[in-house]
Amino acid sequence: PFRNSDIFFYELTSTSMEEFVYDDVNDYYAYMDEYFKRTYVAMPSQNGYNLVIWNLFMQENFGFEILNRQWEMVPNIEAILAINQSLINFNTSFPKQLNKFGIWTYFTGVRSVPGNYFEEAVNYPSVDPTFTILFPSPPPTNMEAAPTSNNFILFNIPLNIDSLFAIITNGDAFAAADNPSQQFPFDYVLYADSVSGSRKLTENYSSDFSVTDPMFWSVSEILNDQVIREDSLQIPVAGEVSYAYPNPFSYNKSYLTGSLIFLPFDSNAGDEVDLNIYSTGMQLVYSSIKIIQNLPGNQKGVSWNALDKDSEKLASGVYVYVIKNGDEVYKGKIVIFNE
Repeated sequence: PFRNSDIFFYELTSTSMEEFVYDDVNDYYAYMDEYFKRTYVAMPSQNGYNLVIWNLFMQENFGFEILNRQWEMVPNIEAILAINQSLINFNTSFPKQLNKFGIWTYFTGVRSVPGNYFEEAVNYPSVDPTFTILFPSPPPTNMEAAPTSNNFILFNIPLNIDSLFAIITNGDAFAAADNPSQQFPFDYVLYADSVSGSRKLTENYSSDFSVTDPMFWSVSEILNDQVIREDSLQIPVAGEVSYAYPNPFSYNKSYLTGSLIFLPFDSNAGDEVDLNIYSTGMQLVYSSIKIIQNLPGNQKGVSWNALDKDSEKLASGVYVYVIKNGDEVYKGKIVIFNE
């Protein structure tokens, strides 16, 4: 079916196909500047012509097969969700790859590195920062990011004659499908030492990054055109979280707490709650009455072994959990990898 929300995907595909088939024509150069000036706009809100390099990035890293899979899924789900699901099928995630794409878009124009990133990067524009901060001035207090967007924070540091870019990625495809214009707040603070922040960058710098739900976010830093930290978040210890963990969950990975997913929420030990797990198509895959228990980190909540109602492993994908505790309802999302 035709969807207005998928227009960016149609144009992105058609224009990138021109580049794949007629590599020497390069008409797409004329459209790129708009994206490089507006990376903070959600992907479904872009016109698609300006996003050709996203498909070039996809093809370079995963081959044409991932583009085929996206088109196979589009009749059933929105394009942005098809992109998200295709990446999960390749055992990675939208936030991780969109952040990596941010690094590739940084190394263009005068910053291009021969033999690395985009083959034609020297002919591309240079990305515009979303925020520019003269360090040590504090960052803005109202920083926000649209879902499926990259946000480049430039710190000019005269004292050390340094320039640091933080690439903040909001990779929430579900929020983008729901409303690509909505904004999600985040905080990013840079420190002029290696210990004040929870994220050590170099011997001279560290940083703090915080959001309500880090599952859909990714952060990288580039100092003086050198990547110093890539796709990394400092996840709080279990006792401080209010979201499912480990998340993403992989059946093939050994966790210190065993092969369980923990769902913490405000509750009293011993109470009974209803736990329901749904696919993104809202198909019920698991349902059970659970007893509130003590979780790692001295929290209260429930655990789940990531198996369906028939005790079978689930397919790779995003799942929605709904917990009903009396009149209270708690919801969240879990990414599962079945490799």
